[in-house]
Amino acid sequence: MTSRTASTQPTVVFFGTSDHIAMADALQQGATARSLAFEWHDADGADPGQVFARMAAAHRHPTLVVFGAGRWQAGSALDTPPDAWDAAWRSQCLQGARVGQAAIRAMRQGGQGTLIFLGHADGVTDAQPARRCAPAAFGAAHAAASAGLRSLAQSMARGFGPDGLHVAHLCIDGHLPLPPKAAALIAQTCWAWHGQGRSAWSHEVALRVLPEPENLHPGVHPS
Repeated sequence: MTSRTASTQPTVVFFGTSDHIAMADALQQGATARSLAFEWHDADGADPGQVFARMAAAHRHPTLVVFGAGRWQAGSALDTPPDAWDAAWRSQCLQGARVGQAAIRAMRQGGQGTLIFLGHADGVTDAQPARRCAPAAFGAAHAAASAGLRSLAQSMARGFGPDGLHVAHLCIDGHLPLPPKAAALIAQTCWAWHGQGRSAWSHEVALRVLPEPENLHPGVHPS
């Protein structure tokens, strides 16, 4: 492994959608407070390999990478058409794998870094209690894709932890867009994980998002 040069700028990289404005704001504020650069890229459309290649050319090194998966879709397993299964898999599992691969390759050069996947409780358990009364509101494709993203995080954690890379899965019990207060607390968890010593890394936590009054949030925008 090669060490980062003194001229390399540690950078926080967030891959999210337009539903993640509050989350991007919270991560950006934390990065600024820590004198770190910040980049936000479209989770659905960005080419992760090109993102990290451009960062390397600009002497930026990813120190914390967060991936926020695609949008939740309603529909029971019997009512979900094949294209919906495919879309959910592509937005979460496939794009999560692409982001993970590119991030790991970039962070391995410095021998350290944190990669966090923002997953969903549907991939861990059956459904929130409120949705059990309305089975049609349960997103079967989203649940399957969320479970796949969780498995991906577990596999990467086992595979690259010995290299000094912290890979974790943050399970969100709530829907997008995230309310600003909830996003701020989720970002705090990301920063807490990023600051952990490798002798006792956290891998997964579930955070339940409670409803908040709607709040217009100007935010930053993905590049």
